[in-house]
Amino acid sequence: MDVDPYPDLEPPLSTVRAADQAAERGDYAAAIEMYVSVLAEFPTAAHRAALDEAQNHAVYEAKLGRLDALARSGRLDELTALAETDHQARRRLDRQLHQEGRADELRARAVDGDRTALYLLIRILRDRDEDDAARRVVQELAPDNVSARELAYGPKPGPWPPSMAEN
Repeated sequence: MDVDPYPDLEPPLSTVRAADQAAERGDYAAAIEMYVSVLAEFPTAAHRAALDEAQNHAVYEAKLGRLDALARSGRLDELTALAETDHQARRRLDRQLHQEGRADELRARAVDGDRTALYLLIRILRDRDEDDAARRVVQELAPDNVSARELAYGPKPGPWPPSMAEN
């Protein structure tokens, strides 16, 4: 990028805003590259300790932006690798699998103990009017999980994520 589109902002915030714009245009590769550059510049808490609040927030936004761009671009293999050690990557991956209706993959993640995947699997099954299957999943994987039981046996849940109801 030759010209900084945000001359009044200082890095890393200007880089994050440029990456956000690239993602909005659907240029996920460029967005990911910019997000990663911010994350590489401040890889540890020690590096981030010297940043002010706005800069720290920009680094956090870069992390979330990267995860979202990976999901939206279909680079789920990279997101899956990050999800092994990063709870935010795990949640973003689960959400993407839910949005794509990939119940089998959510089930595999739920079997491995991913509660978010379990809840989203139950939601998919209930949305498909497969209530008995949703209840079997709870009985097999999490019979003592109160939240899972409420999702499977209670009234059908509303849209997820909640913001989808607004779209």
